[in-house]
Amino acid sequence: MGQQISSSRFWTTTWTPALDAATHPRRADGTPDPDAPRLRRRPRVHDLRHTHPSWMIAAGTDLFVLQRRLGHESITTTTETYAHLLPDQQVAAAAAAGRALGGLSLAPRTY
Repeated sequence: MGQQISSSRFWTTTWTPALDAATHPRRADGTPDPDAPRLRRRPRVHDLRHTHPSWMIAAGTDLFVLQRRLGHESITTTTETYAHLLPDQQVAAAAAAGRALGGLSLAPRTY
């Protein structure tokens, strides 16, 4: 478990069979299943590099945690690559500021 596998072995034993199954689904008896959902395009292995952080962002993972997990030297790389996945962050930040300031009242000025 957790061992590195060679690139050629990964392609022949895992990646290609998975893509074949996803693009040409079959029933349990081995016959083609024309009604099953299927991939229309064959993703590259590198596409997984972006799928993983996209799912993590959707689950609420902090960008600084994601930066370290992905091995980005700078948070700028992480934000420039994935900021488009955070459209609700400004709304959430404004709501948090509103909650923080909600209990404050301005003291009357004394001159």
